Amino acid sequence: MNWYTVDESGSTRPCGVLEYFEWHAAMPESSSWYASKTGCGFSIASDVLENGIRVSTVFLGLNHAYDGGPPLLWETMTFPGCDICERYSSVEQAIEGHKAICKEAGQ
Repeated sequence: MNWYTVDESGSTRPCGVLEYFEWHAAMPESSSWYASKTGCGFSIASDVLENGIRVSTVFLGLNHAYDGGPPLLWETMTFPGCDICERYSSVEQAIEGHKAICKEAGQ
């Protein structure tokens, strides 16, 4: 399976593409993920640094581990530019990666 859903705790579960989009569309407003619903994914962190660089971390829903290995379902990118792009297998790794990239991009 290439598609995944995520629960309130950040645990992911593989699913089919139709199930993913049904899950996404049916997200209840009471969900902690609802407020961060953007396009096909969910923003878990977004910061604009003093130098104007924006650091964004999102749950992708689609596995980006094209060469095998653990699913890569979370992504941190910097804007403008996209000079930095890192992907992660867990929400915990994504949060820590977001903090590290904020520190790196802010220097």
